[in-house]
Amino acid sequence: MYLDHVTANTNKTDFDRDSTEWTEIQEEMFKILKPHIDDLLGREIKEPTDEEKQRVKDAKELVTEMMKMRKINLNGNFLEGESVGQKQPERTGKTTRALLSVNKNREHFPKTPPPKDAVGKRKCLNEFMDWNIRDMDESVRSIIEEKEKSKLLVINNLFPGFKKTGGNNLYLIETAAIQLALPEKDEKQVIHILKFDKHLPVV
Repeated sequence: MYLDHVTANTNKTDFDRDSTEWTEIQEEMFKILKPHIDDLLGREIKEPTDEEKQRVKDAKELVTEMMKMRKINLNGNFLEGESVGQKQPERTGKTTRALLSVNKNREHFPKTPPPKDAVGKRKCLNEFMDWNIRDMDESVRSIIEEKEKSKLLVINNLFPGFKKTGGNNLYLIETAAIQLALPEKDEKQVIHILKFDKHLPVV
C-alpha cells in the first residue's frame, strides 16, 4: 500500500491524520489486518494451573527416581562431558562385576583412544535438568533453556498434544525423553526423532 498521496505534517515525522487520504488508508488497513487480529484474539492464552504445575513436578520426580534406579549419578551438572563411543561388547558367556570404586574427581575422558569399531558416544549425565511449564507458541512442544550453569526443560501447556492428553505423566515423560534423544550440536540430526516430535499422533 502506497502512502505517497497522504499529506505529511510540517516536521515530516507523521501524517496528517485528519486528512481524507489518511481516513481512506485507515479503512483499507483495517480490512487487511482484521483477519489477523481476529485470529490473535481467538487464540486461547492460558496460564498453567496449579494442578498442571504439580503434575510436571511429579513427573520430573518420577523420571529422577527411574534414573536413580539405573544407577546414574545425579550429582553435578547436566550432560557434563562425554567420551567417544565404546567397542561393542563381546559375548563370552562369563559374568563380570563392575568396579565399585570410582574416582569422582577425575576428568570424564577416556585414558586410551577409542577402538576403530567404536559405536556412538557415551554421555555423562550427572544431573537431570529442572522442569517448568508455561504457555508458548502452539507449534512448540518443549524447549531447553540454557542458563549460567544449568539447563531448564520448559513444557508448553498450549501444545495440542498437551491439551489433548491433559498433560498426564506419560505425555510429560515422553516430552522429556524426546528432548534427551535430540542430538548435540556436533552430532547428526536424528530424523525419526524430529519427525516423531512434530507429527506425533495423540490418542
